[in-house]
Amino acid sequence: RFMFYGNDQLEAIDLDSFKTDFVDNMTHMFHSCSQVRNLNLSKFRTSKVKDMAYMFGGCIYLDSIDVSNFDTSNVKNMSGMFYYLPDIESLDLSNFDTSQVEDMSFMFYYDNSLTNLNLKSFKTAKVKNMEKMFGFLTDIEKLDITGFDTSSVTNMDSMFLSCSSLKSIDLSNFKTDNAISLSGLFLDCTSLKSIDVSKFKTEKAKDISYLFKECKNLTV
Repeated sequence: RFMFYGNDQLEAIDLDSFKTDFVDNMTHMFHSCSQVRNLNLSKFRTSKVKDMAYMFGGCIYLDSIDVSNFDTSNVKNMSGMFYYLPDIESLDLSNFDTSQVEDMSFMFYYDNSLTNLNLKSFKTAKVKNMEKMFGFLTDIEKLDITGFDTSSVTNMDSMFLSCSSLKSIDLSNFKTDNAISLSGLFLDCTSLKSIDVSKFKTEKAKDISYLFKECKNLTV
């Protein structure tokens, strides 16, 4: 927890001898290590970790990250895990077990070079907070969240904020039954041409302001 937080002069970290078998909290572990370009996490053992909030947040020069060996089966908090990684172009999280996660807010916020994001394995039945989860993914054109179960989510505030290259998105399985805030859900999605929200339920929503604001190309 906060182990290397704010080390803005650190350019490399040798993690080969790290033993993480019994670690249960990795929140902010590398947050704001702004000069680090590469992290070798192949020997990390994360089966007991419950909190990975902002683990890599603000590593602004990190251009690739391999988390394929991560065991996330007990993680409950992934808020801001990949927050503000402007040089990352691809993230393959197909191995992630997110079945216990409750918070995914700001998870990929401001990863504005990201063009490929694999979330096909994501199980989101327990997630309650997706605020700004995909905010400012300005370069991403395709986002497959058809496998998402959003039935427990209460906060969807600005979830797709400024996904300005996104032209369409399949929300056929998207549920808003328990959403209290939908404010700015698609705010500034300027390339969005079509979207089907016919199944949206807003009975519990207290805020739906700016829902489609600045969606200038939206026709359906």
